[in-house]
Amino acid sequence: MTFLRVMEQAIRLVALAFLDLKRGGVCLLLTLFFALEVLVLWICANPTYDLWASGMVPIIRHLFGDYYLHYPQSFIGLPNTGAAGIVFLELLAGSFVAAWCTWAVLRLADSHSAIPEKLGVASLHAYPRVFLLALLELVVWVLLYALPQLLLLPHLGADYRLHALFSLGESLLPIVVLAPLFYALLLLVREERSFGKAISSSIALFRRDPWLPLLISILPWVMGIPFTYVLQRSASLSISLRPEIVLVVMAIGSAVSLVMAFVVIDSSVRLFLRYAGGHR
Repeated sequence: MTFLRVMEQAIRLVALAFLDLKRGGVCLLLTLFFALEVLVLWICANPTYDLWASGMVPIIRHLFGDYYLHYPQSFIGLPNTGAAGIVFLELLAGSFVAAWCTWAVLRLADSHSAIPEKLGVASLHAYPRVFLLALLELVVWVLLYALPQLLLLPHLGADYRLHALFSLGESLLPIVVLAPLFYALLLLVREERSFGKAISSSIALFRRDPWLPLLISILPWVMGIPFTYVLQRSASLSISLRPEIVLVVMAIGSAVSLVMAFVVIDSSVRLFLRYAGGHR
């Protein structure tokens, strides 16, 4: 498949995903999840607030030190503390949301199979398997992204542009490594396959035509480039504007990330149905 052909199909899949986003009944769910993410960011930016200080202060002190406990440092450090909070939220609640979105797209795209009437119940049924997939992805991200950041970033000096380029390059690596799992979510939800079988089947499907799934998988990374670049300058943003601007940038980035995550889910469902003919 030529590059132009891959690009054309990717554009069509993305356009179709945005149509499905409006007619699939997931906007409210994604909005609620986004509100939870913003709440997590706010809590991480204000860890000493009485309502949650007893829980947040020890966690941030243990993981990041006392520096991020006080204003405005708590906002400057939000790309670290807030990102960790969102990862935790996505691991726990995001697995349910991903399963729900998968069923919602199947309800639109799959006319050959019976789709559960109660998507919430079906999503809860798939939750343990999807959680394992999310946990595997988190382990890969820790090994290929978080650890190199911790070990190598302090040795790159104070140039934020170098930090941003390093972060972008490092964040692309786990995406490429995880791209063969493009169909795993659908296989776990719709096909109810075992975790190992879903992984092996997804890799087999990916190898049949890897370029389009790879391009779709990279799209969220591309959309996140501006936010990665800006957040590398969180200290400068806080000084030149207001510390709260860091939270605003991260909230916008989270909204974009949620939409792109749905695009990936939608594309994986429709590509799978194309290859499988809509049948189990």
